Amino acid sequence: MKVLISGVNGLIGNEIAKEFFGKASLTVGTGRGPQRCRSLDRYSQLDLLEKSKIKIVLHEINPDIIIHAGAISQIDVCEENRDIAYRANVEATEEIASWCSDRDKKLIFFSLDFVYAGKSFSYDEQDYQSPVNYYGYTKMLAEKRIQSDLEKFAIIRPVLVYGIKETAERENIFSWLTRDLKESKTVKIVYDQWRKPTYVGDVASATASIVFGNLTGSYNICGPQEYSVFGFAREIATLLDTPLANVQPVSGKELNQSGERPPITGFSCVRAKRDFDYNPQPLSNVITQVLDC
Repeated sequence: MKVLISGVNGLIGNEIAKEFFGKASLTVGTGRGPQRCRSLDRYSQLDLLEKSKIKIVLHEINPDIIIHAGAISQIDVCEENRDIAYRANVEATEEIASWCSDRDKKLIFFSLDFVYAGKSFSYDEQDYQSPVNYYGYTKMLAEKRIQSDLEKFAIIRPVLVYGIKETAERENIFSWLTRDLKESKTVKIVYDQWRKPTYVGDVASATASIVFGNLTGSYNICGPQEYSVFGFAREIATLLDTPLANVQPVSGKELNQSGERPPITGFSCVRAKRDFDYNPQPLSNVITQVLDC
């Protein structure tokens, strides 16, 4: 089985490559810039905004399965550059889905919790989608295109994915928090947004279960614990044995962000637990694993 992972230089793509490397017959990655991920048999540079090149690269590699984790995922960038966000997150996905449809290939698409309005910790796969920001809107549109055009697909929606940055292109809440707290820096974290954060290793493991189990449809996955984002940061500080005073609360409005953030998001994960025994790790386990604390 030849697997292609788009967005392989990002946190999720990098971890998925590690999961598949050596298990798939060929693990291929694509990304916008130079190769950062080391767990690959092959890498092709591909900017999702260059629509004309997408099918050329796919035809050249001819994967059996595409795991599409690439996107413009910065919420405020999407809000302020809607045309670019639409091209990268919707039109590029349409191109990939079209290629898969023409060749009867399977597509695994990464969406997220922001397709929902953000009023519950227990959204399931059938709940009504009503995104509050443009990033979530582009993901919702991409989902609908996939669902209408393909029979062989799976959609994975995680919540606030975190983990060690390693070679990933951008920081995530866990990587920059652990760094700044260890350096005794003060951090300001929103207290009025609530999530069930998902460890990236659990995301990669779930992806492998879906692929190797030949599962289809949508899967909502998240971590086992409910936190305010501020509470999540405080628990990290506690587990690292750094001063709690260095984690200071701030409201979302005070940050003057372009894109609205949903107040509460989390999933029941019932379908994932039923279909592949999804059992996500608590933060304390993750800290012990990845930071040897």
